[in-house]
Amino acid sequence: MWMETPVHSSDIAATIEVAKAIAPVPVATGERYKRMGMFVDLLSAKVVDIIQPEVLSIGVSNIKRVCGIAEAAEALVACHTAHSPLGTMVNAHVHASISNF
Repeated sequence: MWMETPVHSSDIAATIEVAKAIAPVPVATGERYKRMGMFVDLLSAKVVDIIQPEVLSIGVSNIKRVCGIAEAAEALVACHTAHSPLGTMVNAHVHASISNF
């Protein structure tokens, strides 16, 4: 179990602050991130446990890159899916191909 997006997910500073305050409850976020650098900024604080990239926001190739960034930061990945059965299928394939799902 985790706390999903405890604040507006594009507010990295607020997410970090809340994650510190509710530790040890795992925090998952990132479905609104449009750039890989946003994941780097989030994960560099070492307080968010699970990232949730959205395939329709950044694409499959970039999700695979973000998964590598998360793995380097010792974070898990649970791709966000809220749009369609196609997105769910793409996420299933991404999850099957990464070690930090």
